[in-house]
Amino acid sequence: MSDIKSLVNQLGGEVTHEYILIKGFTLDLSEEIVPTLKEKLQDMRETFGYEIYLEKDSEVHAYSSHDA
Repeated sequence: MSDIKSLVNQLGGEVTHEYILIKGFTLDLSEEIVPTLKEKLQDMRETFGYEIYLEKDSEVHAYSSHDA
């Protein structure tokens, strides 16, 4: 995971939060850089066998019928 966080920093992004219960973190990165990050993550998957998921931040609710 440190390899991925270093990559984010090299691309000009910032790791904004690390999760303890799961292996994960949130990051802040310019939209223009996302394709480059995805390409590099794919290379890491193929080289090291990492299973990496990249998701855009979105609002999550415990109940699907929840109205704010």
